[in-house]
Amino acid sequence: MSYQQTVLHGHHQRLGARMMEFGGWEMPLQYAGILAEHEATRTAAGLFDTCHMGEFIIEGPGAAAFLDRVITRRLADMQPGECRYGLICDKQGGILDDCITYRYGAERFMVVVNAGTCAGDLAHLQAHLPAAGVRLTDISEATGKLDLQGPKAREILQPLTDVDLSALAYFHFREGTVKVAGANINVTVSRTGYTGEPGYELYLPAERTPDVWDALLAIGNGLMPAGLGARDTLRLEACLLLHGSDISRQTNPFETGLRWCVDVDKLDLIGGDALRKLKEAGPARRLVAFRMQERVPARRGYAVYAADSERRLGDVSSGGFGPTVQASIGLALIAAAANGAGSGIGIGTELDVVVRGKRRRARIVKKPFYRNDATKA
Repeated sequence: MSYQQTVLHGHHQRLGARMMEFGGWEMPLQYAGILAEHEATRTAAGLFDTCHMGEFIIEGPGAAAFLDRVITRRLADMQPGECRYGLICDKQGGILDDCITYRYGAERFMVVVNAGTCAGDLAHLQAHLPAAGVRLTDISEATGKLDLQGPKAREILQPLTDVDLSALAYFHFREGTVKVAGANINVTVSRTGYTGEPGYELYLPAERTPDVWDALLAIGNGLMPAGLGARDTLRLEACLLLHGSDISRQTNPFETGLRWCVDVDKLDLIGGDALRKLKEAGPARRLVAFRMQERVPARRGYAVYAADSERRLGDVSSGGFGPTVQASIGLALIAAAANGAGSGIGIGTELDVVVRGKRRRARIVKKPFYRNDATKA
């Protein structure tokens, strides 16, 4: 089977990357190694190819009202230069995808979605477009995207761009240029990311993405190219959710800890009736963070039981070794009560995770496992 390739595919090969399939794309899993790339991002900076993500332009006099209907967050009150995280839900309240919406102007927005759900998201949005007043354009193929993440991200990027990074607040963006080999390349720079570290996401013309990739890596200063392996360990330590694992159409926002990004009072919100009922009923399941008591990996799909009980509570949704926290960690979607009515689950509750046929003890801990204020400059 052949998979889609980003404009940086040749660069990954020349860097000796180990490739893997992800969301229908052939992407780098690692270059120097997951541990080294994870550490570089935590202490200096990591550069990630995220060109596989999907981008849609929504524009017209009805754009804001349309987005308020198809995305769970209230977006009409956003200011130009602001972006917001939200969800796209179906009529039953299931999570079709998570996304970030950027407001460029009064009538112009960009919605960024995940690679594996891009086609389905596009079809969903198109199915709900009003007859007039809104234009939707898929710019995914024409758009390149790079994620520069880590505590040294600003000092690495600032010499190349005319965007004042010191003035860029968290979940805000600016349009500007990146200067490479004497040429000014148009770019949108946002203070967002998926690692738990301060950093930036860059949107630029696809054909110029390799030039900017090379220019950033040439600066050095501890910067390393980083693959999906490190991206996963970084986001897991920060308890950032992964669509298709922690959230999906089979989950709803209230059981996955995403209640904060659902404005259920929007009466015309798609899935609004179901979401209001789910909120009122309260979640039957909860997405919890756990730490293994032994250094054994807990992988996605492993069964989770109440400690010393035959009652199966649910399954691990994400798991692995956390290089920074030096522990086997994970997220699990489990029943909200451990041993029946009135027996709640909370911080410190012990669980049993079945690892290679043997029950291993784990304990629920507070989220996230790792915190380095990504909102700071």
